[in-house]
Amino acid sequence: MNRNALFLFFFLALISAINAMPHQFYKRTTEFKKCQPPGNDVEVTRLKIRVVPDPIVSNQNATFTISGTAKVDFPTGSNTKLSITYNKIGGIGPVIGEPYFVDFCGDGSPCPVKKGDKFHRTVSAKAPNLPTIYSATILINVPEVVYACAIATVGI
Repeated sequence: MNRNALFLFFFLALISAINAMPHQFYKRTTEFKKCQPPGNDVEVTRLKIRVVPDPIVSNQNATFTISGTAKVDFPTGSNTKLSITYNKIGGIGPVIGEPYFVDFCGDGSPCPVKKGDKFHRTVSAKAPNLPTIYSATILINVPEVVYACAIATVGI
């Protein structure tokens, strides 16, 4: 009888220990999704974004690798910008820190980008002091029109 009770005790303890361990380790990653700005008349290109470090660290440089296939012709010139903006949750809240802007066609990047062309840009920008929950938005645009957009919500 003692042997059966001892076996049962160890068996139940083993099941409890296995059940208490996490079954899978989840790495918090920054997942960018397509966004469609309201009132934008142009079909927006979906951007593929990879960021290092992931998750983004406050007050440190983050390197963004941005690529996609243009759904429309992107205009050339100094008006076409690639921007990175951090917002309080939802992408519509107040901006956190200063937005980062760079010429989309600057630094010898291949331009013009025509409809159907694949494009690839790598930019590095210092992240502001980020709260626990925020959104990061990446745009390729001229002042009135957005050509490509991606948004990630972090911390939810």
